[in-house]
Amino acid sequence: MFGKKSTTCTSCGKEIAVHERSWIYMQYPPSGMTNIQKYIELGGEVYCTSCVGKVEKQESN
Repeated sequence: MFGKKSTTCTSCGKEIAVHERSWIYMQYPPSGMTNIQKYIELGGEVYCTSCVGKVEKQESN
């Protein structure tokens, strides 16, 4: 009923495991933000370690 939603890489779709390093592209949260995980889920783009280098190269071109 209250299953945890898995987080996947925005670029390749790979599931991000717990305690795995990842990069999150998002706006800085407002002060008093208490549920950062929900904020990331709704307004962030999560990238795995193998895709973050590709994204940085695309943005610099």
